[in-house]
Amino acid sequence: MKNIMRVSGIASALFGLIACAPLAAQAASVSVSGVPVGAITASTTISFSVSETGFADPTYSVSDSYSGSGATTGTVDKSGYYTWTPGIYDGGWHTLTFSATDLTNAVATTSVRILVAATHV
Repeated sequence: MKNIMRVSGIASALFGLIACAPLAAQAASVSVSGVPVGAITASTTISFSVSETGFADPTYSVSDSYSGSGATTGTVDKSGYYTWTPGIYDGGWHTLTFSATDLTNAVATTSVRILVAATHV
């Protein structure tokens, strides 16, 4: 009987430690949805959603692989809604990289490719 009580006490203490242990923090991530398919015409505004998980009060930024692109002047609002109107000199492939950062300095990025139809020769 003494051994059963001892084992039961150890199991109870172990369960208490496991039940009270904090859950592992979810890794921060960012994703994009609603990206236009096919070539985009210059002067046509595009928009899609950038969403995040695991962030506290995120801010967004965008960069573009296309030299001199206007895509970085596009905006990502607090809700993660991105809009951009390609100009006539933006023809070609754009790899847009979206970053989310929060107050704890957590950072996550994702990229999408967009083709803007060449209109300026």
